[in-house]
Amino acid sequence: MGEMDTARLPDLVVDGEDRACGELLLRLALQLPGQPVGALVRLIATDPVAAIDLPYWCHLTGNGYLGVGHGSDGRPHYDIAVRRILTHAPHHTLPSGPPPGELARTDDAPGSSRGVANPRGTSLP
Repeated sequence: MGEMDTARLPDLVVDGEDRACGELLLRLALQLPGQPVGALVRLIATDPVAAIDLPYWCHLTGNGYLGVGHGSDGRPHYDIAVRRILTHAPHHTLPSGPPPGELARTDDAPGSSRGVANPRGTSLP
C-alpha cells in the first residue's frame, strides 16, 4: 500500500502524538464507535510500527486500511474506512474454569482415591 489519494477530507482525525502503537490502537478503538459506516478516519502516528500494526488491526476489526500519507508537518497519517461499527472492546471473553483439555485436580494427595475431576464435574477413579 503506497501513498493514498488525499482529495477527500477525513470525517475524524485522531492525533496519536508520540504514543506507541499499542496505545494508538486503543485510542483509535475508543473513537470509532461514534463513527458511521463509510466514515473516513485519519490516524496521525509517528511510531514506525503503526505502518505494520494498523493494516493488521483493520483486518481484524473489519475496517478498511486505505494507506499512508504525510501531512504538511511531515508526520505520517494513516486513513481508515469505517466498515464495521465497533460497539465494545474487547470482543473476546475469557472462559471460566480450567483451559480446554486440562483437568482440574480435586485432591492433590498422591494415591488419592478421589482422583481428578473431569470436565463434567464427576470424579474419575
